[in-house]
Amino acid sequence: MVATKSETEIRLLAEVRTVLAYAAETGDCARLVELAEQTVRNREIGDSVRLSVECDVQALLSWARAFADSAVAWGRLERRAAALLPEDDPTLMSIRSMHAQYVRRRGEPGDEELGVLMYQDEWNRRVEHLGRDDPRTGIARTNLALALRERGRPDDVDDALRILEEETLSRVDRHGAGHPFTWRAQIILAQTKVRAAERAPDEETRERHAREALDIAGALLGARRRRYGGSDKSTLNARLVHAQALLVLGRTAEAAAELREVRTIPRRPGMDPGWPEFLLARALTRDEPTEALTHARKALDLRRRYYPRGSRQVREARDLVRELGGIA
Repeated sequence: MVATKSETEIRLLAEVRTVLAYAAETGDCARLVELAEQTVRNREIGDSVRLSVECDVQALLSWARAFADSAVAWGRLERRAAALLPEDDPTLMSIRSMHAQYVRRRGEPGDEELGVLMYQDEWNRRVEHLGRDDPRTGIARTNLALALRERGRPDDVDDALRILEEETLSRVDRHGAGHPFTWRAQIILAQTKVRAAERAPDEETRERHAREALDIAGALLGARRRRYGGSDKSTLNARLVHAQALLVLGRTAEAAAELREVRTIPRRPGMDPGWPEFLLARALTRDEPTEALTHARKALDLRRRYYPRGSRQVREARDLVRELGGIA
């Protein structure tokens, strides 16, 4: 049973949430780090709340450093949290999930497999402690689908699609089609359909998956722009999925136009490094190979800052540079 928070803890968390929104937009973590240091000194703050603030700080710091360094930091925080908190504590659940995310994204041999196992374990724990219908269990299930998609074994993308379609329908039923919690599952579903299209065994299946992804991403874009405008991170990610679907359908001019516009908007902390540049290079490969090479080199440079040299992300960017006649 989770302990009731004190008034001091409630006030601290309210300030943290305010500062967190500012730091997420600007990347300025100074005040958030200061708040975390205050929690260490304040004996009125319990372990769960203190570690929750540390979790928020680590999440933002992780946006600006190599994924390998973040995986180490999250591993340390998980060990501390596991020693202090009960298994069903929401803070411990969040920390375990973040650790799994950065292990998966680290890009070392075996990390994609380890990410699947970590997400599977977390989903099982949440089913046990929270039940299948709790939104936090749904988050773990969606993360498991994402990890399966990235592992990429022969049946993984199909399994990920099945999980995401079920989870999306569940969220629509419980929260409605216009709820941001539903949108999160839908954008991962759309991106997974793009991945399925890229690996499709025939043109009919390829086009079907790509058109479905385009429809989902397009609907999300309209809804998010009306509510949040066009420059927040999730809206930009939806635009990138939309552009990637256009690429798969061979509509390269439309994809290039959308990607050029995305690149005029300041990059938001936490976005996948090099993704817009990589897609734009692909869109320009046939008609503007010189400019395409410039963007491919930029994508490779950005990915090398976050991923190890042997990771899939670096390899595919390096291959594209070489395909365009550059030296990687």
